[in-house]
Amino acid sequence: HHYFDMRARGISRAVAARAVAVQFAYTTLFGAFAMFVFLYTESLAAATVAHAWCNLIGAPSTFTFRGSPKDVCVTIFHFLGVSLCAYASYMVCSDESHALSRRLPTASHWLA
Repeated sequence: HHYFDMRARGISRAVAARAVAVQFAYTTLFGAFAMFVFLYTESLAAATVAHAWCNLIGAPSTFTFRGSPKDVCVTIFHFLGVSLCAYASYMVCSDESHALSRRLPTASHWLA
């Protein structure tokens, strides 16, 4: 429905398709993260808080990005935050001494 909404507002097919593809990829990655949080913590509350936080910060807007220093800074820090979150998740899963890590296969299992 996002594609059709954008088309109704006069946005070109290519731009609308690209925006929907980015939204799909972003929500897919978030779904994987929310699943990880739920499986790792066994807490619906933790997954709900993660969902609320991601809704609060939102995805970086590709329509308002104009290359200004502020836009570049916000985009860099957004992707830095996502990268650090992924790295921290990997480190938590790799910690064999952590009691919760014994419930799930370690990160090395998934990457092998």
